[in-house]
Amino acid sequence: MFQNSFARTVCLTLSVALLTPLNPYAQTVVNSPSSALEFGQKYASNYQLLDEIALVINDEVISYQQLQQELARERAQFGDMEGISTQMLQTQLLERVIMQHLLAQIQQKVGIQASEQDIEAALMQVAGQNGLSVDELLGKVQQETGLDERAFRAQMAHEVILQQLRQGLVGQNVRISEAQIDQQLAQIARAQGLRLQVQDLLVPVPAGGVKERGEAVKQILSTIANAHQAGQSLAQIASQINGATFNDLGEVSMAQIPTRFANAIANLPAGEIVESPITDRDGMHFLKVVSKQGEGGAYQLPEANVAHILLRVDNETQANSQKQRADALYQQLLAGADFSVLAQTYSDDRVSASQGGQLGWIGADEVVPAFAEAMMQAIPNQYTAPVRTPYGWHILKVLDQRIVDRSEEVLRAQIRQSLLEKQLEEVWQQRLLELRQQAYVDIRL
Repeated sequence: MFQNSFARTVCLTLSVALLTPLNPYAQTVVNSPSSALEFGQKYASNYQLLDEIALVINDEVISYQQLQQELARERAQFGDMEGISTQMLQTQLLERVIMQHLLAQIQQKVGIQASEQDIEAALMQVAGQNGLSVDELLGKVQQETGLDERAFRAQMAHEVILQQLRQGLVGQNVRISEAQIDQQLAQIARAQGLRLQVQDLLVPVPAGGVKERGEAVKQILSTIANAHQAGQSLAQIASQINGATFNDLGEVSMAQIPTRFANAIANLPAGEIVESPITDRDGMHFLKVVSKQGEGGAYQLPEANVAHILLRVDNETQANSQKQRADALYQQLLAGADFSVLAQTYSDDRVSASQGGQLGWIGADEVVPAFAEAMMQAIPNQYTAPVRTPYGWHILKVLDQRIVDRSEEVLRAQIRQSLLEKQLEEVWQQRLLELRQQAYVDIRL
């Protein structure tokens, strides 16, 4: 029911990462120049034995005929390649083929496969990102690339597997901290010229040794936190701390204040004080955001408290029979059957089935479009007719609905995903380079 984890638009070709130029440090044996590579029958006519070995990648042997077919298939993915020499293009295409085989070898070792649900979810995601239905997407692909549905699904399966490989090989090494997100938020706020009304409580740095200063700072933090929680203003708090001064800075632009101060308050809600002071030669600054102006529009998201019964469809041959079962269960519900009992007995989502089908509160952005549309159009405490998603047939019971403002939450999630993708791609590029360097490649052309 939940959307497939990979979030990028699936390309019709492999990642540009596979165009890495031939690495001089790779374990490669070349018995003749790569410039001898040609495409099609022109060069093939010079060979009598098409099954002659042309390429060895680790323990895998590739014949001349197979290599020529794969090179021609890779070349067909490109249009006009202005500004690149024939020899460089041939080298890059050969590297693409080599890298594909290296990744396929790893895939075979770990046993990664793309399920029909994965492929269907990927198709729906790409179609949605382009404002098309799946059928419209398939028609557009065939019109523009010549790929029929079977071939395009194979491409999608390859991309799903590639994403899974990437996540498995390097994903565990990528972490995004809240500090990184805060810094990105501050940059966005500065770029947009966000204006805030800010107040400053300036407290002198306590005198004494490290230990004494540490204890004094803890006491100051405690005093400020307790007073703020009790509803006191910064001016009132300043009167309770020796040497403290209160300054109403008025309206300030994020684009004009020092970076350290901007980073500290960019993500601070109106009415709040920074958790940790910003220290400079004047002392410790406890900043409070009184109000904000010029923020982006609110992100209001529909949510529903929903339960479901899922009859899973693993392949299209099951679709009709599972639909008939779903229709029968729906009729039982209309006749007064207990939803939780049917869910516990028949639902293939065994996690929710144990709870009578309960999924709890779910946002419309957390589920595939068909499920989201059904749950938001449903009448509370009534049942939906069977709904088809890439995972099977669902019968929904919506207990309640609401609209929530998730502007900050969504923005942070978007920033996290953007930073994650960028860092993941950097680590993946490095891993691809390592794989290529460690591989034994014997080019016998």
